Amino acid sequence: PFLAVSAHFVPSGAGSIQDEQAKELVDHLSKSSHPKIVMADINSDPRDKNDDGSDTPYKILTGAGYTDLWLDNRNDAASEDGLTWGHNASLTNEEANFTKRIDYVLYKDEGIAGKKKMAWMETYGDDP
Repeated sequence: PFLAVSAHFVPSGAGSIQDEQAKELVDHLSKSSHPKIVMADINSDPRDKNDDGSDTPYKILTGAGYTDLWLDNRNDAASEDGLTWGHNASLTNEEANFTKRIDYVLYKDEGIAGKKKMAWMETYGDDP
């Protein structure tokens, strides 16, 4: 068995609320001993920084032992790979300018014998 969770954090610009949402999610999921898969729009890019130097949602989740599936399964992963944000609000722009990565699949698989990779990923097509 495993625990699968879907989450959508508040929009960017609400950093402290996003941080608290990430901490709450980590705390709640820590109560389960099952492997965990988190599919989430956390509205936070790995490159984001808080003004006070505290951890951002991405760093809170990865710091708690969650592995970023995109990075874990890419040999050539670069910071610009996997961008998921860049459409205008109405999704009417003919060409999106993807500049951030805010949507993730993360996993934590403590307790799995042999620590084999829990998941795989394939990318289809070259257009978002």
